[in-house]
Amino acid sequence: MKILREVSLPNLAVAAESHTIRHIIHYSPELPSQYLRQLEALQRDFPFVVLSDASDSTGARHPYTIANELNPHQKPYVIYRLDDDDFLSTSYFDQLAPLVSEANLGFRVSLAAGLTGIFDGERFSTIRYSYKPYIAIGLAGIYGRNSQGQFVAPAETAHNLSDRVGTVMVDATECSYFWTRHAGQDTDFGKNEGFDVTRKEVASLPPIPTNWNLFESFPSLRDHTDSLSRSEVISDTDVSEDGKPLRINATGRFSLLLDATFPDGMQANAGLISFQIERDGVPTDDIEVQGMTRSPNPTIGQYRYITTYAGRRSNQFDFELPPGCEVIGARITPFGALGKPFHINSLYILQ
Repeated sequence: MKILREVSLPNLAVAAESHTIRHIIHYSPELPSQYLRQLEALQRDFPFVVLSDASDSTGARHPYTIANELNPHQKPYVIYRLDDDDFLSTSYFDQLAPLVSEANLGFRVSLAAGLTGIFDGERFSTIRYSYKPYIAIGLAGIYGRNSQGQFVAPAETAHNLSDRVGTVMVDATECSYFWTRHAGQDTDFGKNEGFDVTRKEVASLPPIPTNWNLFESFPSLRDHTDSLSRSEVISDTDVSEDGKPLRINATGRFSLLLDATFPDGMQANAGLISFQIERDGVPTDDIEVQGMTRSPNPTIGQYRYITTYAGRRSNQFDFELPPGCEVIGARITPFGALGKPFHINSLYILQ
């Protein structure tokens, strides 16, 4: 409910200034009264919200009924999907609008590019780029009557099978959604893996594209993410086979954002960043650091592999040091048989 009230619906409210939206929230008749009151409060605060009791057989709150009330001639319109812990960018409906036409009746639209991140119950972190064609978040169907007066709708199926039953238009040019990851989510059910695995999975994804603005797409996230200052560590620098020392000082939670160009023949994990860490002023590598791995080689210590496929690549790494610990320096270096000298375009620390 927190994400729905404080993040998702405020974002939709921005879009509703330019588009006619009805956001239908289905709820069970067994929903405890205190939660129903919360939903009713949402309906008062956000006039585009429509509450639909799942036991109501009259169809009064069915999407078709509501669409017909708003659009009696049933000109082409969309029905979209959205769970209560995910949300759409403010430009989502702008991206859909050019595709909503009579020629596309019965088609679906998958806006496949967005962001994902970890929600700890209060704040979002480890925010990364997500490319997921046919993802359920924001999957839209185009409905309406054609020029012959026939009502046309996409065939019903699971979201990931959409292209098996009809045409799906896929567009990944802009940011369209935010996929929330947290413990206990349906996506993780049955994996028998801890939340740390989910965090590592998200952290391994590409960083936010440089031409995307997080808070333009999701202005309601401003109060729900950590405000990190960004400072340059190094730029426009060649890294030789012997590596390059880095002036990094950090405590607590921090991130590194690396933009580098790797030569032909480089493969994944053919480079690494190693860290010099002190605990209470004494050098140590005998600690557990979130986001780092401890090497059995004492000359490496705590480290993090870099994605080093040939070409220009971006890496973002998130770390959290235990209390009393401090990074006092680091070194970036090619690693292994396929490691080669490479070029750093920029390296920033966020803390």
